[in-house]
Amino acid sequence: MGARSGDLVRARTSDRAAEVVEGILHLRLVPMLGYVQVNVGGHSVEPATVEVLECGALDPDTLDRGDPLIHDPGWRPVHDLDRAVAEGLVTPSRIRQGGTWADMFARLDTMIAPLINSGWARSDTDNEESAEYGDSVSCELRREDTAIWVELYEDGGIVVYPVSNEPDPDPDADTITEPLFICDEERELLAQFVAGNWVDEQFATAERPRLVVVEDRESEERHGRGK
Repeated sequence: MGARSGDLVRARTSDRAAEVVEGILHLRLVPMLGYVQVNVGGHSVEPATVEVLECGALDPDTLDRGDPLIHDPGWRPVHDLDRAVAEGLVTPSRIRQGGTWADMFARLDTMIAPLINSGWARSDTDNEESAEYGDSVSCELRREDTAIWVELYEDGGIVVYPVSNEPDPDPDADTITEPLFICDEERELLAQFVAGNWVDEQFATAERPRLVVVEDRESEERHGRGK
């Protein structure tokens, strides 16, 4: 017998953190979108990782009565996880590349090590989930009057943006910053760092090419976003 709403379960969250959570399973039909949310203790979880610890820990009707969606046209109770999956109501999990957030940050640290060794200081970090562009981790780096933002995507693409030292006249405006360059591998990234005179000679192991400004619009659409 598979998992049902109201069971006490253990599962992994569906975000990149993939944390293990325990709580009451709630299968929540969203009629307008035609799919079922698989939630445990308020967390969205990977359906395939749900492990039942205690059957029937809570009456599933109690969960349904507290859900405002029961008043939406087309709503119906969905309590059986296996049946919901078989009916195509559970959205397949997005395949994520690059491991956990910690794995992605570790790879980013390796990529920017020549800059850190050359006197650049990391001043900020960020991570972002995006089903459209792919998840990414990023950081701001500064040396003297120069600042850049390096963003690593889950597929291995790297985008480097300039960072202005001038105050933003309209911080609420949705402005687009053109990237300095886009790379598809670490060796290419180091070559661009060398070309920009951003890396001290003892940390430059790649040939010094010409600094290439982004012209590949297809690649820019795949990786580039405003910062």
